[in-house]
Amino acid sequence: MVRLFVITALALAAASASGAASVRGTDKNDTLVGTPANDVIHGYGGDDNIYGGAGNDRLFGGPGKDHIFAGAGDDLVIGGPAVDPAKSTPVTRHERIFGGGGNDRIEVHVAGAIIDAGPGDDRIDIRDPADDCHIRHGARQLADPPHCIDRVGTGTGNDIVRADDNNLDLVFCQGPDLVIADSYDYVSPACTVRRVKR
Repeated sequence: MVRLFVITALALAAASASGAASVRGTDKNDTLVGTPANDVIHGYGGDDNIYGGAGNDRLFGGPGKDHIFAGAGDDLVIGGPAVDPAKSTPVTRHERIFGGGGNDRIEVHVAGAIIDAGPGDDRIDIRDPADDCHIRHGARQLADPPHCIDRVGTGTGNDIVRADDNNLDLVFCQGPDLVIADSYDYVSPACTVRRVKR
């Protein structure tokens, strides 16, 4: 399989005196690369590739189908909204987040995210907007479309996954990680599950 990417903007971080950088994308498809220091990177619009590198970075995807690679360090990764605020309709896309090494905090504000937490003691919060992806028939919810299902792999380490967002989430653990889930979620047998009633 060959994948072709069109890069409309490439931003390499320029470090400050402390070595950290602040990188801001555009509304185009950007490739944003951090430094070995503690960077802040904003993808904004477009389908971005964001690379935090080493350091304790703060990485923000923004709207668009982003691929976020946190890298080494204790990072904060926040995926962007799944709903276009101008249209208030679901956006069919998949946010891909790779935690890398370190003790990361990953917040997902999209439906249909694919998350690989990687090594480290990570915390993953799935906060899909309510009812942005459900198929309803009258007052009864029928199902989540496939593009709305979040998929989480915890990797090694003692992770905490919060998936009680009333959407269908699939959580797969490599160890006895704590998963806080609701009745909509599938959680693999290796996980330690605490069910929350909604």
